[in-house]
Amino acid sequence: MRVQNHLIEDPFYRDNESHLQWIGASDWEYQTTFQIEAGELAREHVDLIFEGLDTFADVYVNDHAALQADNMFRRWRIAAKPLLQPGGNILRVVFHSPITKMPPYVKSQRYVLPAISTQNGNEENIATAPYKRKAPYQ
Repeated sequence: MRVQNHLIEDPFYRDNESHLQWIGASDWEYQTTFQIEAGELAREHVDLIFEGLDTFADVYVNDHAALQADNMFRRWRIAAKPLLQPGGNILRVVFHSPITKMPPYVKSQRYVLPAISTQNGNEENIATAPYKRKAPYQ
């Protein structure tokens, strides 16, 4: 979308990728609204299910913290009934950059996990891959 809207240059053209590294080091936010009928809230259970949240994500439903995800390889299910209201509801997901989040965490550990490479996109060349559940191609 950002390339189509001319917000960033094509990352596959020349050396544009090197100028777009800020994207991976930034936190990003997704927000949407959805409707819930009163009849749906009358059910015993109303859950929200998330599949493939990209590793470090905080989920808010109507500005209430609902989930802190830290693994992109699992399904997350939250009991959302207490957080929902009839009519319009707001879902907000804040994705945290693993490039900025992981080095301080790894430094705080009393042990070092073995890694194939320390080239993980962070400036300190700290091997963060063994400490996170994230697709290895990113």
